[in-house]
Amino acid sequence: DTNVFEEITRDITFNVAYVAAPHCVVTWQTTPAASQSYTISTTAITLTQTSASGRLVNYVCIGRSGG
Repeated sequence: DTNVFEEITRDITFNVAYVAAPHCVVTWQTTPAASQSYTISTTAITLTQTSASGRLVNYVCIGRSGG
């Protein structure tokens, strides 16, 4: 999926929570900011970057959903 990231921190909430945190790959489509990172939980991916710049982010997650 692709998401436009225009904030310093952004949560991408899964439509159904996972049983355990899924394995995800996250990539930024544009030139990297000074710092870009993400964390994964059972309910969301939390993206963090150093500036709010309208960067496009691609992600894919694999795991067992809890629904």
